[in-house]
Amino acid sequence: MSMSIRRFTGDIDLEKLDFATLQRVSAALAVLEEEAKAGKIVFETKLVQWSSKLRKPRADKKPEPLHMRPLQPGPRKVLEFLTKQVKDTWLSVEEISKALEMKANAVRPHLSLLHKRGDVKFKEVPGKGRRSLKLWNIR
Repeated sequence: MSMSIRRFTGDIDLEKLDFATLQRVSAALAVLEEEAKAGKIVFETKLVQWSSKLRKPRADKKPEPLHMRPLQPGPRKVLEFLTKQVKDTWLSVEEISKALEMKANAVRPHLSLLHKRGDVKFKEVPGKGRRSLKLWNIR
């Protein structure tokens, strides 16, 4: 006894179908789902809500440079604080986080982003033990 297997994959854009075709496709899918429920075939459907937000960016459109993108509230708060400091004042993450009433672990990624954008700079100085300490300042 030979066994034949057919595998189907693909997407059906239901919005592009006319009413008669949509009825036939729906009926065919219902039959396949019944057979799968009875254990005669393996079949699954997934309803996907497609949105233009999910589409990949066009190849001809390059992403906006990092320094041109608007800042989110967290990094903006850190940048505004550092801008108000005396010009040659270098601050540690702990000092910045204490002044902004934020946790140090929340301030670090904001400083990293601001550094990548070119808004802030840091210098490393000897810290406690083997680790060096980063001190931050506005560019």
